[in-house]
Amino acid sequence: MVDDHPQVRMEAVMACAAIPSPRSIEVVARVVDNRRTAGSTTPFKQAVHHLGTHWIPAFREGKVSFQRPSHLAAVLNEAGGRDALRA
Repeated sequence: MVDDHPQVRMEAVMACAAIPSPRSIEVVARVVDNRRTAGSTTPFKQAVHHLGTHWIPAFREGKVSFQRPSHLAAVLNEAGGRDALRA
């Protein structure tokens, strides 16, 4: 997600959401690095929720890690906070 163009970033998020892997959320989370497309985009929100069945269990097991604390914060805020991680 190094491209600064908002359309490219949105399409990358949507593509990642279509990959049913716990690691997809790590790529999706990188969208928050750009202020113009920070976690407020609809594709970001949809990806977090759509991939939840994949990344939440993997995160609990320590199999998903985020590059920056801001990535984890954005994903958790969208997913419902700490409650999202409870079994």
